[in-house]
Amino acid sequence: MDLNSGSVALVIDCAFETFATHHFKPWEHFVPIRKGHGDVKKQLKWCDDHQDECQAMTARAAETCKLLADPDLRKTILTGVVDGASSAA
Repeated sequence: MDLNSGSVALVIDCAFETFATHHFKPWEHFVPIRKGHGDVKKQLKWCDDHQDECQAMTARAAETCKLLADPDLRKTILTGVVDGASSAA
């Protein structure tokens, strides 16, 4: 998923958590698509009818990408992930 492309992202629902699920939220940073793609046409129509909201989502996603590109923040996040994995083991 490229949430820093300058276009609104349409993201397929995923059954497991990823790095992105903690930082990017549906309808805030991207337009969600159900597994099986049954609602793609509906979501594309929504995007067409709500271009200002799509531009705002795109801007929020780009801002979050910019924040997450900070090396110090990435180190802090990685340390938290490693510490969490160590305590779970």
